[in-house]
Order: sequence, then structure tokens, then C-alpha cells
Amino acid sequence: MRSEGAVVLLLAPLSVAIANNNRIHALLTGSATNHGGMAAGVTVPNPEQQARLLQAAWRDAGIQPRVLSYVETHGTGTALGDPIEVQGIKQAFADDGISSEKLCGLGAVKTQLGHLEAAAGIVGLLKTVLCLEHKQLPALLHFQQLNPHIELDNTPFYLTTEKQAWLANSYGRVAGVSSFGSGGANAHVVVTEYPATVHEQDWRSDAVFVLSAKTAEALSRYVECYLAWLTSAESIAVSLSQLCFTLQTGRVAMAHRLAMHVKDKQELISKLRQFQQAVTQDGVYYSHYKTSRPEHYDSTETTIASALSEGNLDKLALLWALGANITWLALYPDRKPQCVSLPTYPFAKQRYWLPGTPIPEQDAITEYQPQPLVLAPVWQHHEVKTTMRFAEQLIVLDAERDMQALIRQVDDKAVFVSLSEVSVNNPSSLCHLLWFAPSSLAVDTIAAQEQGVLTVFKLVKTLIAQGRAEKELIVTLVTTQTQAVFASEAVQPAHAGIHALAGVIAKEFPAWRIRLFDLEHGVTIPVQELLNVELSTTDSLAFRTGQWFQRVFIPLRAGPDSAPVYKQRGVYVVLGGAGGVATAWSEYVITHYQAQLIWLGRRPIDAELEQRLNRLSQLGPKPWYISADATELASLTQAYQTIKARFPVINGVIHAATAEFDDSLTTMSEAHFSLGIGGENNDLDAFINCMCRRRTRFSAIPVINGCLR
Repeated sequence: MRSEGAVVLLLAPLSVAIANNNRIHALLTGSATNHGGMAAGVTVPNPEQQARLLQAAWRDAGIQPRVLSYVETHGTGTALGDPIEVQGIKQAFADDGISSEKLCGLGAVKTQLGHLEAAAGIVGLLKTVLCLEHKQLPALLHFQQLNPHIELDNTPFYLTTEKQAWLANSYGRVAGVSSFGSGGANAHVVVTEYPATVHEQDWRSDAVFVLSAKTAEALSRYVECYLAWLTSAESIAVSLSQLCFTLQTGRVAMAHRLAMHVKDKQELISKLRQFQQAVTQDGVYYSHYKTSRPEHYDSTETTIASALSEGNLDKLALLWALGANITWLALYPDRKPQCVSLPTYPFAKQRYWLPGTPIPEQDAITEYQPQPLVLAPVWQHHEVKTTMRFAEQLIVLDAERDMQALIRQVDDKAVFVSLSEVSVNNPSSLCHLLWFAPSSLAVDTIAAQEQGVLTVFKLVKTLIAQGRAEKELIVTLVTTQTQAVFASEAVQPAHAGIHALAGVIAKEFPAWRIRLFDLEHGVTIPVQELLNVELSTTDSLAFRTGQWFQRVFIPLRAGPDSAPVYKQRGVYVVLGGAGGVATAWSEYVITHYQAQLIWLGRRPIDAELEQRLNRLSQLGPKPWYISADATELASLTQAYQTIKARFPVINGVIHAATAEFDDSLTTMSEAHFSLGIGGENNDLDAFINCMCRRRTRFSAIPVINGCLR
């Protein structure tokens, strides 16, 4: 099961952590990475390479396999991957001799959390560190039976099917953690238990206990947390100095503050209880410093410094409670207590559900199944922020004379060139390229679309040729009336694809800052703001009625069921049927509509294609495959005659011939790009029109989807 998550670990050299008196959770004593090499597929790992990986990590840690008492496996739960991983572990242990005594547990955090994709490896490491800390190994959840291809008899391995104490062997507690990528990348680390530190005795007779929260209610809950912790066995090993030092230096100071001067933990417990009962006490200070600061309050640096130098803890407690920023480290000039784990902030338990989404009852939460959420794009008013431009050179491409005059009023050093003349070869200069899409009011939409989108593509290719692909660059693209900001607005869709193409450029060239604007037709262009407004690469802004608008996505309430898109038992011709997009679509319409499909593809039918057709035939009518070249009139004519002879009525044509456009902008040719955005193919258009009047088109290049209406 796929899931989502994030893990943050703080890594430091052991010597640095000891010098800083940090709390050390575990030691990473060895690591290794390698690659599985060529394999039959992304789900077919290489046991020999995995075995070499483990052995390399163990050599790096300076240990023999017998030292390990636990291995956190990658453990995807697949019928093929798990046996191969176990085989790799057995091979890695073989050089040290395989024992039949069960000494090394095998587990996987995926049984608790699912597959966290990119975070899968680091969450396995976190789990292992927590196991070391608690000296326990959790059970494999949902385990029912062992994969028949995994053989653990006569090996030292056992599955941790039950929660158990992690008993140390003669080497302590040492574990290995594996993580394997679907592309063949392998990683393994050795994790060792850090020796427990001896309980630190309090080395001063008193301390200042500080606690703060956002609200008075949260502060009260926080006090309850500490009372429960202080009266539990967990707090015994923590000294008063460690406790107070951690709170002073390791927590954010918030508005509602509680500070108390105490001599030992028993006094602290007593004062916390009396605070909960609103009993006034000496040496206990509570304040909401933003509203209750005394009239003659003095928190100057001199006052604070004096209290610190004198060690006047009572005064420091009062100053902090009233809002002063205390440099607590000044109380520990020679020796710092160690930071320790303490109860964390008691967050407000509030639910945040989208408007209109039903909130399940408390006892039904585990059974609640969230429904798919449809999001719709809308434009909202946006207050823009402007900053001084930091580019050294503004280069304006293909600007008309009126536009040049407006820009010169803002930047008299701007350079105006045509696309063929653009040059940004100076590596030391941060250039800002500004391009306005040409007007598309009175020209053919398809031709205009190709000119606008194709011009941006040519600009990208020019910049790549000039060696700017990985160099910092600002590119501002401006269109007119391509986005429907208002419901009644007439959209000019010719250059809408530029907005989607800009997103592709931003992802492929992260060093470039892509800025995207859509203006209102017939109004004065706000050049000053176009050049200076702050804009994220992932955003676009529209200028309407003298205001800026930003596109956001909101939940779309489900309306009444609409008529089916496809006809039950209908007949559909699929151009590019052998491609992945067409196969996925075919599976859907065969399953739900029992449709008869005719696949047209350039490749001749082969064993792999026949196997795919046979698989689909198990869902409904078997697709009929015809080998035809969509770029040749004779081939299309023959295909048309063959299809019509067998199926006089065609209910739709699906254009999914996208395979040849599956390429990056860096390597894509202009000819292929033109085809991808809908370049003219009159023969193909005639073929489709003769087949039927209804067509659906998929595209591998997302510029097709740029016009959101």
C-alpha cells in the first residue's frame, strides 16, 4: 500500500555531538550503496548485488554478520521482491557461516505505514533507532503466512511476528537497514546502540523551570503533561538541571508564560499542582506578556545582564515571564547540562475539514472512507508584492513599437531584439528575457497557437544552444486574454498552451525563473509591475479591471449524474493503440462499456502486442489491430476501407498517438514538437472526419491542456 510521510534526522560526527553535549540516539557505523544492474524489470532486484551491498556496509562498519541481531528489510511485500531480498541476506551471511540458531530478526516498517516511496528508507532507519531506544522489536502487522519462496529453516533468521524485547548479544544491539529503489539503486546502513549515559547529578542547587503556550488553555494542558511525566518512572533518569536547561534552550517562548524558581523536582511538582489550583506562590510567575506587562517593567539588556551575572534566578524567572528574551546559556559558562527528551507541546485537537465535507462521528472514524475530491480552478483577487529588479540586463523579444515605448519609460537600458538575434552568452550577467505573445484576434487559432507556443519552444532551444540550460535566468512570458478569469469572459485560446508549456520549462530547467502573466485585451499594460512583481515559478497571474488575480483550486461539489461519455457496445477507432495511454483507456472502456475497439498503430503486430490484446479480451470484446502509418495517405486509405467494410458505424475516434512525442525539450526536435502540439496533418484530419464526427485526443505534451475554461 502506498502512503505518504516525511522524516527528519539530525546527523553529526560523533565527536561534535559529544562536544555539544547532544543527546545521541544511535550510531551509524557503516554504509554502502550500489546498483543492481540490468534486470528483467523494475520490480526484479538482483540478489547478488544486494548481498555485495550488505557485505560492503558491514566491512565499512568493521563488523562480521554474526554481530547483527536485527535487519530492517526493504520488504515491499511483493511475491518476487521479498524472496530475492531474503536470498541476498542469506548470501551475505554465507561467508561468515550460516547458523541454524535464530539470532537475527527480520522486520519491515511497511507493515505499519505502507510504502512511503522516497521516504521509505529513512523511515526504516527511524524505526530502527526507536527500536534501539525502547529495546523492543515491534510485530509485523497483518502477517498471516510466509511466502512459499522464502526458506528460513537452517538459517539464523526469524520474522518478528510478535512484539518482543530486543535482547542484546555479546556485541550489544546492532542492526542493518536496507532500502532499494525501483530503478535498481540499493543502500544499506549499520545502526549501533549508543551506550547509555550515566545519570547526571544536579550540579547546582536550584533552577528556573519555564513553560509557555499559545493560549492559557494550552498552557494548562502543558502543565498537566509535565505533572504526569514528573510522577512517572520515565522522569527518574532526568535531572532537574537537564529538565530546565532543555526547556530554556530547546523550546520556543510563546505569549502565555509560566516560570518558577525551584530547588528540586519535588518542589517543582508541588508548585505545578498549586498553579493548577490558582494558588498564589512565591517564586512562581505567570503572565500573558502581551497584555499584562507591569507599568514600570524594566527589561533592558543591562537589567537582564545584571541578573545573569548575579545568578539571580528569581529575577530571571520574573523577567522571562513578563516577555524578556533571556540568554540562558550565560547561566552555564563552564558546563552545559545535556538536552533530554521531554513532553512535547499539547496541540489543540481541532479538525480542519473542507467546506461541505461530512465529519464522521468519533466512533466511526476508523470506518470512514474518504470520497474522491474533484478540484476546480478559480481566480481570486491577489495583492501583489513588488521588489526592485535584480537582473543586470532586460532583453525584450519581438516587441512592437508601442510596447517598446512603454518599456523604455521603465527601463531606458532595455535591449530590443528579435528571436533570431537573442544572445545571453555573458555568463556573469543575470539576464531577464521578456516576451509578449502576438495578438490572435484575427488569425486562425491553430496557426496562431503554433506560432506562439512554437516561438517559446524556439526560444528554449536557442538558450540551450547558448549554454544557458543550467545557468540562472529570468524568463517572463505574457499572454492576452487566454484565461477565463470571469465566467462571462471571452477567451482567446490560441496561446493558452504557453501557460502549460511554461510549467514544463520550469520543471526541466530549475535554474530558470519562469514568470507567467495573462493580460486583459485593450488595456494599458502595467509594465512596471510586470517587471517587478514577486511571483513563484509555479504560479501565474492575470490582470483584469485594474487588479491582479491568481489561480487557485477549490473543491467542486458533485452535480447530477451526466449522460455516459461512451456508448455501450460502441465501436471506437484508437490511433496509437499500441501505446501505454491507449492501453489504459482501452481497459477502461472495455470493462465499463464492453466497447469494440480498432487499434491503429505503426508497428506490425508481434507476440508482445498479441499478448496485450489477449489480456484485454478477458475483459470483453478483443480489440482488432491494424498496422497503419498515420502520416501516409495510402496507408490511411487502406485502413479506412478495411474498417468500414467490417464496421459501417463508428462511434468515435481516439487520438492517442503520443509515443513519438515522449521526449524532453532538450532533445526534442522542432518537427516532433510541432506534431505534438497539433501540427497540420490534413490526411489524418480527413480520415477522422470520414470515420465519424466525434473525436477525443490525448497528448504527451501538456501544452494542449493549457486553456482552462
